[in-house]
Amino acid sequence: MFGIDSKSKKSKVKAPKRSRRKSEMTTLPPDLDRRIHVMPKEFYQRVKQSNTKLMVILIVVVVVLALVFGFGFWLTQTLRQVNTPPTTPTQNVTSEVNANTQLPNVSPPVTNTNQSPPPSNINVNANLNINASPPTPPSTAAPPSPTLGNDIDADDLLDPEEVLFGSSRNNSDTDGDGFSDIEEVLNGYDPSSSQDLVSAGLVNVFQNETIGYQVLIPKSWGAPRRSSSDRLIIVIIPGGSKIEIQVRDNTTNLTPAGLFFNLLPQSKSQQLSINNNTILLSSDKLNAIIMPAENSSSYYFVTYTLGTDNVISYPNVLEMMVRSLKSI
Repeated sequence: MFGIDSKSKKSKVKAPKRSRRKSEMTTLPPDLDRRIHVMPKEFYQRVKQSNTKLMVILIVVVVVLALVFGFGFWLTQTLRQVNTPPTTPTQNVTSEVNANTQLPNVSPPVTNTNQSPPPSNINVNANLNINASPPTPPSTAAPPSPTLGNDIDADDLLDPEEVLFGSSRNNSDTDGDGFSDIEEVLNGYDPSSSQDLVSAGLVNVFQNETIGYQVLIPKSWGAPRRSSSDRLIIVIIPGGSKIEIQVRDNTTNLTPAGLFFNLLPQSKSQQLSINNNTILLSSDKLNAIIMPAENSSSYYFVTYTLGTDNVISYPNVLEMMVRSLKSI
């Protein structure tokens, strides 16, 4: 009995509790359908702001880049057209182009063969010095021709030579012996007396024992300078000019005429035979070749070098010296 009663009690006690829980779970508030539920703020997505400013910047950058590249392409095409030689005979292109151009506000170039820069409101000062031709070589103009000294009496013995030998500049025959002053000087005589130049004390006899020759040199000019081998002597003339006598080897066995042509191809010459020498004297009396008859393996080359004044003052002295040279 006690067992049955206890079971019934237990059942009776538990039954109400189940019904209460069930009622609590199943019972809904009557105003549930009218309630408004709001999501917390942290779960809301932020409204995206406008990107208008960024888009404007990007567009400006793209436009600037396009202008820069367009300007570079246009400038390249322009320079190519400047440096390209003309293809038509009527077009005049100077060898040196000094282009001071107003470049356009950069825009893509048009593919027109006769392209000219479009007008622009922006003045871009570009100084382009384009040398289409190579540098001009140095001038090869010939130096001015030398001038001949004065000759008042017109006897061909120049005034400086008249002073050197003591003859008159106003009289072509100073001593009146029937021979002109120049004839006497060239043949070794004093134009003012019956003596020769050596006896009159107007010239000295210079002897080159090493080579074996002698020559007359005006006394007032002093002794010549000599090279260590004595193959060259230099007679210094007051004023900066000089006369040189050089011994050279005739390695090609040329005649005096052949030697003269090789050394002085543009000069004319006259040939003399004096003191057993063959002489070729240039028409301006500035150069001479002397070949001894006894030795054709060498020859003398005589030159007159002018000073800074570029005036020929003593051409007849050179001829007198050439005529006087002889072997010893």
